[in-house]
Amino acid sequence: MIEVGDSRQFVVLSALGLALLAGCAGSTSERAELISARPVASASGADLEVVQQLRLSSPMLGALDAGIPLQLVYRIVGCGGATAESRLELSYSALTHRYGLRAGSDEQRYFSRRSALLASLDRIRLPLADRRALACDGKVQLQLDLAALPLPLRLPALLLPGEWRLTSLVYAWSAESV
Repeated sequence: MIEVGDSRQFVVLSALGLALLAGCAGSTSERAELISARPVASASGADLEVVQQLRLSSPMLGALDAGIPLQLVYRIVGCGGATAESRLELSYSALTHRYGLRAGSDEQRYFSRRSALLASLDRIRLPLADRRALACDGKVQLQLDLAALPLPLRLPALLLPGEWRLTSLVYAWSAESV
């Protein structure tokens, strides 16, 4: 038999669970918008040039300023459904008072101000695995990798998805428009 106090706890826990589930799904297109994406020829073969608009939340910016790196993951689906992943890491070094941006294993670029780092994200190039991607349709989606956060921040990131979730809608490009 369920007591009155137990039923109230059940209702509160159920509501909390539903709120968490609702916060875990979907995009945050008001904070992460992919405006355009198109494959372009490069010295290494092909890159995906992405124009985007990102607005990091206060907790994200606070973590970055505290020296906690943030990883942005771009999932790219190209020719024949081939899937690739590119990562950008945003960081801050308190010793040098510089912000950093690293794309995959590329050399890190440094910025003296956070605003300069964030402005550099407006137009980025992501490497594509195959030059044939220049003639294919494709899709790309951006997401903040919460699993890359240090363990003490993962729980708040899961419990406060409105503050920590950064996910764009899927952007599709057509080979005809390239």
